[in-house]
Amino acid sequence: MQHWKKAPLPWLEDLDDDGKAEVVIWNSFPIRKDASMAEYGLMAWAYRVDSENSLALEWNLSRKMAKKIAETYRSSLDSTAPYSRPLRAEAAEALERFVDKRCSMQPKGNGLAHRLNSLDMR
Repeated sequence: MQHWKKAPLPWLEDLDDDGKAEVVIWNSFPIRKDASMAEYGLMAWAYRVDSENSLALEWNLSRKMAKKIAETYRSSLDSTAPYSRPLRAEAAEALERFVDKRCSMQPKGNGLAHRLNSLDMR
């Protein structure tokens, strides 16, 4: 993800071009069962400010971000070290399953952190 828009990962960004920034929470997920720290992918969850003290998860905007992240993982496969190519491809596949609504979601912790649950769906 070093090439993400050639800028730091955003925490506030207008993802739907409505003039209001959404809150972006970045989270990692294991690409494989019993993954090492090097075998984690990155996901972004989009939230809109619901009230002064409340955020609401925006599923469609989160899927839009997942699609962009998957494209980023895939776009740099040729220039990536050979050992990490399969990992980047698997991370992209997991994100694409979420985009296509082919995986289940499991809330974790305080509600802001989520995990892609069905990563081994092949």
